[in-house]
Order: sequence, then structure tokens, then C-alpha cells
Amino acid sequence: MSAGDPIAVAAVASVLFAWYNFYIRGEKQTGIFVGLWAPTMLAAASYLQQKDIIRKFKQGLASF
Repeated sequence: MSAGDPIAVAAVASVLFAWYNFYIRGEKQTGIFVGLWAPTMLAAASYLQQKDIIRKFKQGLASF
């Protein structure tokens, strides 16, 4: 299991929760607000993953 998997599960859960709020409960503003959580979580996870890759790359270059 990689570090990104829990974030992906949380993003999917937030989309499902957003759909629930938007369509079932009829709270459209809440549904839209919660729906924006998924791309925010995925963007943050991507940023942290890229930062870690760059750090590992720089460490590898330092060994030459």
C-alpha cells in the first residue's frame, strides 16, 4: 500500500458524500463545497509525492 492510497479513498468518499448532499438531501451548496475536497486532497498528495521524488533524486545525484 502506497502513501497515496488513503488519500484516493478519502477523495472518492468525499465525492460520494458530495453526491449524497447534492442529490439526496437537496443541499446543493454543501454538495458543491464537499465536492471540492477531492481535487484539493489529490493535489496536495501529488505535491507531497513530487516533493519526495525530487528529494530522492537530489540525494542520488549527491552520491556521484
